[in-house]
Amino acid sequence: MANVGAVARVGTRVLSILLSFTCLLLIGYAWKNLHDLTAHERVLPSIPALGQPLPVSTNPTPGASDSPSQLPAVNGKTQNILIVGNDDRNDMTDAEVHQLHTGRSGGSLNTDTMMIVHLPADGSKATIISLPRDSFVDIPGFQSAKLNAAYPDGYVYDAPAGASEKQHRADGADVLIQVVRNLTGLTIDHFVEVDLIGFYRISEAIGPITVNLCHATSDPTGSHFHAAAGKMHLVGVRALEFVRQRDGLPHTDLDRTARQRYFLTAAFRKIESADMLLNPGKLHNLIAAVDNSIYIDNNDGFSIVKLAAQLADLDPDDIVGKAIPTDGNGVENGQDVLLVDPAKVRVWVNNLINGTHQHHQHRGGKPKPIDSGCIN
Repeated sequence: MANVGAVARVGTRVLSILLSFTCLLLIGYAWKNLHDLTAHERVLPSIPALGQPLPVSTNPTPGASDSPSQLPAVNGKTQNILIVGNDDRNDMTDAEVHQLHTGRSGGSLNTDTMMIVHLPADGSKATIISLPRDSFVDIPGFQSAKLNAAYPDGYVYDAPAGASEKQHRADGADVLIQVVRNLTGLTIDHFVEVDLIGFYRISEAIGPITVNLCHATSDPTGSHFHAAAGKMHLVGVRALEFVRQRDGLPHTDLDRTARQRYFLTAAFRKIESADMLLNPGKLHNLIAAVDNSIYIDNNDGFSIVKLAAQLADLDPDDIVGKAIPTDGNGVENGQDVLLVDPAKVRVWVNNLINGTHQHHQHRGGKPKPIDSGCIN
C-alpha cells in the first residue's frame, strides 16, 4: 500500500507539473496574442480632455467631491474608462448586413451606449455607471442637447479641414468626455469605442450568454428582439437585439442601460471562465474580434493589454453599477428628453464609488452581481 501511495503521490506531482506547464503555455499564447493585438490596436490621436479633472468652480454642491475618482492608489492609480458603443457599419460584410437586418445607412456618429467603468488600482471591484443617451446636458461650445449629440458635434465640427477619420473620432471623444466629466464630476482617464459589428463579432467569439427575462417582450420595429419570459442563451444577432432594445420596455432607455450592464457582466463572467481562457481557438477568435472593432486612446500608454492585466483578478461578483439619477421626462428643443441635475448626479456618483459600495462591504454584506436575478 505504501508503494501504491508513493506512486499516487508521484503521479499527482507529475500531473500537477503537466497542468502547470500547459497553463503556462496557454498564458504565453494569450500574452503573445495580446501583444500582437497591441501592435494593431486602432489608437486615436491625443484627446485633450482625458485626465483633466472637473474645475472646482463648476461644482456648486457643498460637500460634493470635485473628483471622486481619485481614491487612494494601491498599485498605480484608479481609472475611469468611458466606453462608447457607436453605430458604425463601415466594416460590415454583405453577409453581416443581411444577418443583422441593419442596412448600411447610419454611421459612427450615433453613440447610444455610453458607460463609465470605474476601476480601483488593485482591480478588486468595478463600478459601471450608465449614462442614458436621452439625458439633457450642456455641451461646451454647442447648444444644449441630448447626451448622444455630444460626440457627433465634436466629430463633425471640431476637426480641422482634411482631418483623418481617427482625428474626427478623437474630437468627438473630446467633446463627449468634457460633457461626461461636467455631468458626473469624474476625471475620465481613458476612452474605448466599440462599433456595432464589433459587439456582434465579440459576442460570436465568446459564445452564448445566459440571460433571464422577467417578462415576455417584443420589439417588432426597432431592435426586432422577441422573447418569452425566463432564461435563454443569446449569441450574435440575438445578443445584439437584446442590448439594443428600447421600445417595448417599461422604462425605455433606462431599461436598455440596465440590459447593457447586465450583458457586460455576464460576458465578463464567460470570458473569465476556464472554457474561454483555456481554449486557444476561442481566445484567438475573441482577440481577432477585439482587434477589428475597438478604438482606444493611448493616454499614459493605455492598451488592451494593460486593461486586461488590471481585470485579471476581478471577480464578476464584484461588479456593481446603476444608471445615473434622472428627474423624469421633459421636452427640450422639441424633443423628449430625460432631465438631469449635474449637482445631484455628482453627489450620487461620489456616494456610489466612495460611500455606498464601501459601506455595504463594511457591514459584511456583498452587493448582488449585476447579472443575478431577472432583467426587463
